[in-house]
Parts: sequence; structure tokens; C-alpha cells
Amino acid sequence: MLIGQWILVKDVVTVNGESETDEYPVEAREEVLTFNSDGTYSDQWPSDNEIDYGTWQMAADDKIMLTMDGESIVLTLRELTSSKLVLYYEGVFEDLGETIYYQTEMVYVK
Repeated sequence: MLIGQWILVKDVVTVNGESETDEYPVEAREEVLTFNSDGTYSDQWPSDNEIDYGTWQMAADDKIMLTMDGESIVLTLRELTSSKLVLYYEGVFEDLGETIYYQTEMVYVK
């Protein structure tokens, strides 16, 4: 069911405990994430005229690993139906000597 084109409709971003929710109408196509059956994917940002390409693979425990330009991130697959995809990512970063705790939940529809 993962194969195909998914359009971002909502994301919830939490940085150091403060959350912000953004919702996007489907017709705005803020982000279009496409998973191909050959293990490749594209991540398109029409408003920025940008497309990134990489590879994907299913990992253990409902995880999806995306690799682009030699860098990999692991997303948690929270929900997958024929028309809805929910992905979750969390990470800890250092920025100008400050520790940043980052979490995002992204909701896509076909």
C-alpha cells in the first residue's frame, strides 16, 4: 500500500516541547512524496520548485529508512491505509551550542 504518490495535508512539529500544527489543502500540494516499487522515492516541493530523489526500504518495527546523497533517516510508520499515510520522525541536534529536540508527525493522503 505504500507504493504511490502521497500528498502532505498536515504536519505537527515539536521543537523543545513547543508544538505547531500546519494544515495544507490537497490542491495546494505543499509536499508530494512518491514511493516507487523499485525502492526509489522522490520528495517534491512544488512551491519551491524542488525535487529530491533517493532510495527507501522497510526496516524492522514499522520503520522506513530513506537514503539521499549518502545520508539516511529513519521514519516510523504510524498508520498506513489505502488512502492515508502517517509518518513520524524524531531527532536531537546541536545548533550554536544549544541542544534541539525535534519531533514531527506528517499526515499524507493519496
